[in-house]
Amino acid sequence: APQFEGMLLPAALRSVDAAVGRTVATPVLEGSVVSDRHLAPRTRTGVDGAVPPGMRAIQVVADDVLVPEPGSVVDVLVTFDPGLVPPGEEATVTAVRGALVLGSSGEAGLDGATSRVGVTLLTDEEGARRLAYATANGIVTLALAPPEDSCCTTSSKPSSSESSRG
Repeated sequence: APQFEGMLLPAALRSVDAAVGRTVATPVLEGSVVSDRHLAPRTRTGVDGAVPPGMRAIQVVADDVLVPEPGSVVDVLVTFDPGLVPPGEEATVTAVRGALVLGSSGEAGLDGATSRVGVTLLTDEEGARRLAYATANGIVTLALAPPEDSCCTTSSKPSSSESSRG
């Protein structure tokens, strides 16, 4: 709106037309100012547009979980066979913290739960490796996390603190 023009940051988009046809790459709260940082370049579309450099989109399948909405942030827990876990070690561990949900497939039941759901998550390269191992060797569970815990940014590489979180 013209009355707010002087209050907008230089990177803020000035019109809806500037965003049409572009993929939202990071969550945007309703009513927030949208900038180029929130959107993928025009040359990248769909899920490709939501994967920043240094990050990976990976699908996990979980049983008996709530179907998370795109834009949600989740921690991915994996439970290994207790008989195969060394004494003193936890059978359930966090494989990835703060993964951004890009999409999900599965039908929610009346109570919001479903028996099996595929969820496409955005995480860093190490997180993708951990998720691949988790889905191949354990039972995957998703836990909703606050948006502030998201590991995902539009920067070219995750920071060292983000990399160590997964």
